[in-house]
Amino acid sequence: MKMIRHIISVIIMIAPMQVIAQYNCGTLKDSSAIRACRLYDAADSLAQGSPKCEHYLDSAIAICPNFAPAWHERSVPYLKRGDFVTWRRYLDKAVALDSSYLAYRC
Repeated sequence: MKMIRHIISVIIMIAPMQVIAQYNCGTLKDSSAIRACRLYDAADSLAQGSPKCEHYLDSAIAICPNFAPAWHERSVPYLKRGDFVTWRRYLDKAVALDSSYLAYRC
């Protein structure tokens, strides 16, 4: 009985969690979204917040302003640096494009 309660409590804790996986650029139809996705993937291999990474993400956003993952990833270094105003501005844009990023506001 104790084991069952433990399993149920673990399931209750894990169930609300949302997983956002890396985008599969091959599933996108719009050519600008595909190019932005490729830049986003290239930025993922760089040090987060580095000038080169920021350049790739800015380029992805310039090519396809509706590509939410790039906006979200652009926000993260500002959160880590304590610049919450800038972080929130970028994150709000990601949320406006894709509500699955709403969980990152918590």
